[in-house]
Amino acid sequence: MCKLKSAIILKDRIFMPDYDSHSKMLEELGITDDYINASKVFVRAELAPENGDVFSNIDDWKLEVDQDITPEWFDEKDCTERMRKAVKEWAKTHIFIGQNDLKISHGENIFIKDCEDVEICGNATVKCIYGNATVNNIYGNATVNNIYGNATVENIFDNATVENICDNATANNICGNATVNNIWGNATVNNIYGNATVKYIYGNATVKYIYGKSTVKNICDNATVESIYDNATVKNIYDNATVKYIYNNATIKYIYGEATVKRICDNAKVESICDNAKVESICGKVTAKCIYGDATIKNIYDNAMVISSQYTKWNNSTSMVIDDNATFKDCYSKTIYQAGGWEFVKVTRGK
Repeated sequence: MCKLKSAIILKDRIFMPDYDSHSKMLEELGITDDYINASKVFVRAELAPENGDVFSNIDDWKLEVDQDITPEWFDEKDCTERMRKAVKEWAKTHIFIGQNDLKISHGENIFIKDCEDVEICGNATVKCIYGNATVNNIYGNATVNNIYGNATVENIFDNATVENICDNATANNICGNATVNNIWGNATVNNIYGNATVKYIYGNATVKYIYGKSTVKNICDNATVESIYDNATVKNIYDNATVKYIYNNATIKYIYGEATVKRICDNAKVESICDNAKVESICGKVTAKCIYGDATIKNIYDNAMVISSQYTKWNNSTSMVIDDNATFKDCYSKTIYQAGGWEFVKVTRGK
């Protein structure tokens, strides 16, 4: 099972490192993992909270033995107390509840609840930040698995990695080379910038600004993003996601599903808009390619160019208003629509 908190029980001691892999523990101890040793030398065990709440009273945790045979010296009552004592000692440096001004720079399997002014750095691995915890900085090569509840994180930067930001959690800045895999639930992120990478923004998550050279792979579900700009790259905007502004040199690969974008402007680039996606306006020097299906674009103006797919018809192309010097290139019907009173000269190939 190898769940929290795992250990190897020996006749004269308990081996309880930071990690929870029994196989790794036996390897570190130099003990062969076989039937003979399981019947004479060691016991794989866990002392775990019944309801999975790591912040619950350790006195209520239950012993679980993770092997079918045990040595003759194994006494469940005695070993339970030995395990409980070991877990309490381990918890002093791994489970923090309501402790302030923490700096965690190493170790793994660390749990934080309702703590304030926390710094997570170095090679530390934190399993969860929960409750009303406040973290000032997550940086270095630190890893955090889950930030949830009403937790607040000010900065995630350097090479830090965060697996999940969810529930009502708030992260103000994700930057540097930081990586966040999932932002979801009702989570709020104010800024994603630098070379930061975010894989998924979904659920009812809200992100205010994505900029710099940051990369976001997916914005979906009911997620909302205020602005994507600078040299930021977003691969997919879909489902019912809403993005208000895409501008500067931002690049968007695909806008589809029921996604809504209010304005795309400046030198922004869009590779494809399809399905039932809606875009209110495209302007500046924007180029939007491969438009098809039931996608809707209300207005294009300035020097914007919209290019439809040559393979699939864009059903709503006639509802688009073209103004200023904007151009619509309908590749499906091989027709060009140009605002601004330009005179067209048809040329033949090679002339």
